[in-house]
Amino acid sequence: MISSVRLMTSVYGDKRKQVIPELSRRFPFRGNDEYMFCAELPRNDTRLDEIREYLKSHNVKLMPFEGDRVLEKSPDGYFCEFRFHAYDDSDYANAEYLWLSGMDGGEWDANSDGGRGTDGMLLMIAESLKPRARLMSEGQDLFIVSALGRKEMEEEGFVGLGFHPTKQCKEKFVKGELVWVPHNPAPERAVWELRPTIELPPMHSEAARTFDGNPVPPGYQGPVAFKNEGFDDIQLVYARSAISRVAPFDIAHAWEWRVGDGYKDPAFPIIVSQRFYKYCKAKKIPAKFIPVKIVEGE
Repeated sequence: MISSVRLMTSVYGDKRKQVIPELSRRFPFRGNDEYMFCAELPRNDTRLDEIREYLKSHNVKLMPFEGDRVLEKSPDGYFCEFRFHAYDDSDYANAEYLWLSGMDGGEWDANSDGGRGTDGMLLMIAESLKPRARLMSEGQDLFIVSALGRKEMEEEGFVGLGFHPTKQCKEKFVKGELVWVPHNPAPERAVWELRPTIELPPMHSEAARTFDGNPVPPGYQGPVAFKNEGFDDIQLVYARSAISRVAPFDIAHAWEWRVGDGYKDPAFPIIVSQRFYKYCKAKKIPAKFIPVKIVEGE
């Protein structure tokens, strides 16, 4: 893993006609044109300083990633920097555990009506389901498994694997209003919520913070804001001793929770083994993974 920076520009007016083509000429990164310039480089790459100095010389200033309304309205524009972890194939191959962080592309989204019944089941909209997809995303840290996916995962014997039933409905217009009509799918079109049966111990303080940025006090389960110092993206971190208390496992959920998408329930990150990761790759399941960092000691 290396520490990298993604630099993005928003240059306005006549400056755009001069600055963007010149940057693209001097730093010919793929995908840039006369309207946009973006660079992804290791954090210690000297070209980053060259790009910064060139932009600042044209009054194009660095805007903090969280935003600045004054800079956004600047007649000359601004640039942002996103500090992120960059992983290569060896990082994924050598990771003991990985965070199942989402699906690669919106076509793998599955939609519910936004809540759970008194039985705790999600009410899934049948038209949004892809029975052949094996695994789908229904929001932050919430995954839906098709009948095919469940059958294969159970045959693999993944330790910690668990499912929760869902209900389905179909959208229908009645007197000009959209309503949801109960739907009983055929067995091969049933879907389940992926719900691991193993819960991990609390995360290492290197990753978990309260929303005001302070370390998480003992016994505080959520809502948690995951953050790595010096980065704008997230890598989950566990102590070796914590992992050892529940290992070996193939799928588990974090003890901490963060606020889900909009009206969704608390979201518990799902952590998987190298074996589960390889299953997804072998089946061409377009899931996104982030290697989990494991630190020695407590």
